[in-house]
Amino acid sequence: MSNQWTHINATSEISEAQQAVLLSSAIFGVIAVIPNAILFTVLVCVKSYRVDNVVSNHLYEQLASHYMRKEFQEKKDSQ
Repeated sequence: MSNQWTHINATSEISEAQQAVLLSSAIFGVIAVIPNAILFTVLVCVKSYRVDNVVSNHLYEQLASHYMRKEFQEKKDSQ
């Protein structure tokens, strides 16, 4: 009978040890993931800002060149 109780106690200790390991693994996993998530968010924001900036600069250049051509054509026509 005493052997059976020892077996039950050993099983519950292993279970508690496993729970402690799982809890610490989960905590360290979350700690490791948070900086990566922040870095990913920052990189996505920077990239989208750069893409928007490039697109807006390209559109601005097209618009400016269109008006410069139009202005040049008007000056040429008036002469």
